[in-house]
Amino acid sequence: MEFESDKVYKKLGFSRQEQLEDMETHSVSTEIRRSKTLVSFAFNEEADEEPATIEVKEWKGMFFLENSWDHDPEGPFKSLSEALGKHYFTTRVANPEITSARVSARVLRKIGRQVVFDDGSVVKINGQELVLKKGRLVARRAKGARGSEDKCNP
Repeated sequence: MEFESDKVYKKLGFSRQEQLEDMETHSVSTEIRRSKTLVSFAFNEEADEEPATIEVKEWKGMFFLENSWDHDPEGPFKSLSEALGKHYFTTRVANPEITSARVSARVLRKIGRQVVFDDGSVVKINGQELVLKKGRLVARRAKGARGSEDKCNP
């Protein structure tokens, strides 16, 4: 049986001995954790709880998922699309919040539509609260203001 970490070491060209030595110091996992975050996704069932987080990281041209409940990053993935295709980004959750300075608003809104429950559900994307309305995300309206419709919905 091959573990996720074995795939990373193989991709990096590590020998089995080098892999074992590195695993003792956890340097690859540490480097992945320190790498740039492309997308951050947080959610919590209760507003007063600490949110669970999942971050998509890019390191040496490979993509990894790091979450707040597991020690080792998941991956490597060949592309950002492959990493974003994991169930974390398609499962409906409470109080979702998605942030990214590197991924397009269109992609973030697509994720947002996949993780909210139903009409009236709210997702926060890059600090903006959006409400699901008839399958589209629209800006949450202030009292007396008109909302802006999500132009990227099909």
